[in-house]
Amino acid sequence: MTTLLDVKIASLQKMNLIDGDSLIENTTTNPYLKAMPSVIDEALQTLATAGKYIVKDHVIVQDGTGTGIVQRYDFKTLVSDFYDFRDAYFEDEKNYGRVTISTEGKGVFILPTTSIGTWKVYYNAYPQSITKDTPNDTVLLLDPEIVALIPIYVASELMREDEPSLATDLRNKFEVGFGRLVQTPSGGQVAFYSESGW
Repeated sequence: MTTLLDVKIASLQKMNLIDGDSLIENTTTNPYLKAMPSVIDEALQTLATAGKYIVKDHVIVQDGTGTGIVQRYDFKTLVSDFYDFRDAYFEDEKNYGRVTISTEGKGVFILPTTSIGTWKVYYNAYPQSITKDTPNDTVLLLDPEIVALIPIYVASELMREDEPSLATDLRNKFEVGFGRLVQTPSGGQVAFYSESGW
């Protein structure tokens, strides 16, 4: 697992400011280290919302006793990191399968009030936020291909004024890597299984 400290060390290595794999704090590295949290957070937001999504799920259980024609589930209040919907799976005592998502606006999942069962709703999530107060031992819950791009992004942003040619080279590497982050389809074929055979 990659920690925030690992990203800081890798960023300093990309900037040619340290040789080893230990964090060195001195008059050369400290200004960059102080600037890193916001740039790391920017990289995370960019990569997770336009590159490769962080996929999570939330379970909704409905017993059919609600009021009105439909029940609205606002994912912006149900989960703290909601970005966008992916897909959903329905299950009851006799059926299981991927179902069409009905939404309202951005973030509201809709179900008919009379529907009874369990829905596992998959969504794309925002990444965790990084601030100046985030501990160095914080684990970044990201895929390896995302983690590999963060130090390149950080170094390219922080070296723009001091080493513009290095910053440009690093930014080009980041953009190439970013372009390779191809989203895979959200799931297989739509299928529904029923005990009754329909």
